[in-house]
Amino acid sequence: MVAALEKGPGAVRQLPELDIYLWIGKIFFSILYKEHLLTHDRGKPKSKSIISRNLLSRLDLQHLYLQAARVPIEFHGLPGSLFVFELQVHRNLKYQFNYWDSLDMIATCRIGNVGIMAVFDDGGIIKDLMEPVFAEYYSKALHPLQFEELTARLAYSVLRMQRTAKSVTIESPSGQVVSITRLPGLSRKPWFAPWVNEDYARVLGLMLKLPLELVFRPPDELYTLLRNDQGDFCKMDVNDGNWP
Repeated sequence: MVAALEKGPGAVRQLPELDIYLWIGKIFFSILYKEHLLTHDRGKPKSKSIISRNLLSRLDLQHLYLQAARVPIEFHGLPGSLFVFELQVHRNLKYQFNYWDSLDMIATCRIGNVGIMAVFDDGGIIKDLMEPVFAEYYSKALHPLQFEELTARLAYSVLRMQRTAKSVTIESPSGQVVSITRLPGLSRKPWFAPWVNEDYARVLGLMLKLPLELVFRPPDELYTLLRNDQGDFCKMDVNDGNWP
């Protein structure tokens, strides 16, 4: 993974998706596990931990999937959704990396000129939804703020999910683990609730650190850094002195 990251987004896209999933999934799980070991008040060793054991137990399936990094697991369908983007690189090294995650089972990482987004344990449902939206940006060198705007779209789409992707994991007597993800289930409920611009704007404002009144103008006007007034892709320069 490190060698591919050094070569850029093209090399990362050539990797098996499972390898990328395990790489960023390990970061996601490790941070939360560490927070389970740390107290809210470091001056009071017996105070409550940042992350409770009950909350951490919600990640049991994710923990099982991560075992594929050390033992063979046969996946029938990737357990999550992955997206890889090309990014512009800031001349200052400290602005070339950022990691963000959410307990909604989302993690994103900017490292050099590679941007990775992951949704864990959704069985690829978000991939099916967002791939047509994101595909047009794969050939663009995105400004980090544009990457964050796409992250807002991803996060809001996860929040709109009304059903949980089902999976079956089987372990044979020999220890072979087989995971079948994204079973159809019995529900006829749509996977996603309707898109509401104002709700999305709230997520966008949080990602871009902007107040709602700057990113949403009723009834439906949304702020965007991805397209200009003519509807064309908005070319931004990360080194023009306006960011961060």
